[in-house]
Amino acid sequence: MPRSVTHLFLAALAAAATACSDSIVPLDGGVTLVVAAGDGQLAIVNSPVATRPAVLLADLNHQPVRGATVVFRVMSGDGKVSDPYAITDSLGVATARGWSLGATVGTNTLVATAAGADSVTFTATGIPGPAARLTSYHLPSTAFVGTTIATPPAVRVADVYGNSVPG
Repeated sequence: MPRSVTHLFLAALAAAATACSDSIVPLDGGVTLVVAAGDGQLAIVNSPVATRPAVLLADLNHQPVRGATVVFRVMSGDGKVSDPYAITDSLGVATARGWSLGATVGTNTLVATAAGADSVTFTATGIPGPAARLTSYHLPSTAFVGTTIATPPAVRVADVYGNSVPG
């Protein structure tokens, strides 16, 4: 769903949740799982994202599904989830206990699944940490005193995990 449609769906679901009973809706298929929070984040490599991923589970009548198990699995980026299992609350929301990105700069993905629903994917981009290492990149060749060196010296700046640190 496009982001604006998702927000409308969440608003309608929140309104319906206040009007509906607290009974558990059986999972007999046809439920909808949407991202509620935590998609599209940036975080320093090998650290947790700022917003824990959360999903919203609703039945065909757009009523929240309470008490359902949602499984969060890391699909790429070598990160980790604190606990892969979360239970939906009275509003149909399940929140991952924590998602830490892997140690390599780039895209990390996390997938949430629930019985009877299509899975949803979260992405987060790992960015390098602070500068921690300097490595010779270009060593100057020999030259006579007072002349220009053919290849100027250079260093590579990296974080503790070996990711290049720009700037």
